[in-house]
Amino acid sequence: MGKRILLLADVHLSDATTEKNARFIKFLDDICATQVSALYILGDLFDVWLGDDAPSEIATPVKHALKELSHRGIPVFIQHGNRDFMLGMRFANACGVNLLPTAHVLQTANCRWLLMHGDSLVADRAYLRYRCFIRNPLVVALAGCLPLSWRQTLAKKMRAASKGDVITAVIDATRAEKVLRQYGCQRLLHGHLHQAQNVQWKVGAREYQRWCLPAWDNGTGYAEIDDDKLQLVEGR
Repeated sequence: MGKRILLLADVHLSDATTEKNARFIKFLDDICATQVSALYILGDLFDVWLGDDAPSEIATPVKHALKELSHRGIPVFIQHGNRDFMLGMRFANACGVNLLPTAHVLQTANCRWLLMHGDSLVADRAYLRYRCFIRNPLVVALAGCLPLSWRQTLAKKMRAASKGDVITAVIDATRAEKVLRQYGCQRLLHGHLHQAQNVQWKVGAREYQRWCLPAWDNGTGYAEIDDDKLQLVEGR
């Protein structure tokens, strides 16, 4: 097994994105034939997820492809995004993936990488208040008990609430530094902004660096960590 770790975010699969769905399944199939030690999906694998019991055509082939990775000894780790935070253990167990908390430390040989979706780090206080409410475990549990038609209406409102936030979103450097210090890291890897970024900044004598993963709007963007070195890849 190789030491290469692949990380991606913001695929935004749906029953309507047929070309992207096929591209993603092929990407997973190709991983099975390469020397990869793990795959991390940092949120918004799906454009919307109404609950593990909600019908979804794309969910079935995605589950099969993820399960094949697990069978081949390639672990898959998934964080929740702002569009698919209702992904639950039923989904995880069906495809053999591991659900991660909002912030997760990835330890490579000599580096500690903090992995997040990124929406909790934006400077938009109104969005952060909305996020705090909608991601409350009690609210999520109650939403999962609603009839499917009600959840579909809720999803439309959620999309409307987040419309344009990705385009205008800015990561708050102070907030990012605070969470990096909390987890004892100096390197942050996240998604949510839908554009590849590599930003470095310094606070006192301490240097920080963050990478934003590209979205899958027109390609197969991901990051590759090998021997403590990170490379952003934007394939077509």
